[in-house]
Amino acid sequence: YYTGKQGGWKWNLSAGENRYRRGMYTFWRRTTPYPTFVIFDAPDRSECIVERPRTNTPLQALTTMNDPQFVEAARMFAKHIVMETEGYLDSQLTTAFRQATSRAPREDERQVLRTLFEKRLDWYRQHPSDAAALVMMESGQEKKSSREDIAVLAAWINVTNAILNLDEFIMRE
Repeated sequence: YYTGKQGGWKWNLSAGENRYRRGMYTFWRRTTPYPTFVIFDAPDRSECIVERPRTNTPLQALTTMNDPQFVEAARMFAKHIVMETEGYLDSQLTTAFRQATSRAPREDERQVLRTLFEKRLDWYRQHPSDAAALVMMESGQEKKSSREDIAVLAAWINVTNAILNLDEFIMRE
């Protein structure tokens, strides 16, 4: 909606089913572009562009690590891995990595993700309120879960967020 001031367009989070629609359905406003489009160098559509520039800035990394849209994507990806993938941690890590990058992780990559998962799981077991805040981010609409389930899911959210922040996931070669 418009607030009546210059640059006063306010972008609201969608609710319900619309919350999970793809970004290609985002309303395009030339006077007040969607902030993520600006951060990732989207063209302003005033002229046709054959190739977009490839940039990598700290602001882009901060956005993909912390913006609610990206954290929500990591949360849903984590739920998918926890609920749909059977097996041990290494097979779950391989499945998550393969789904995001279309390749199996090298052993050193799997070890980094395993270490991240284990450290975050220990943290969330010691700080259950932090885990609950991350897992229940969607207005508390999740069903009640045990403390351990919440800690595991919160650790997986951190892992999937890291996977979704890999350059090979974000950039098209």
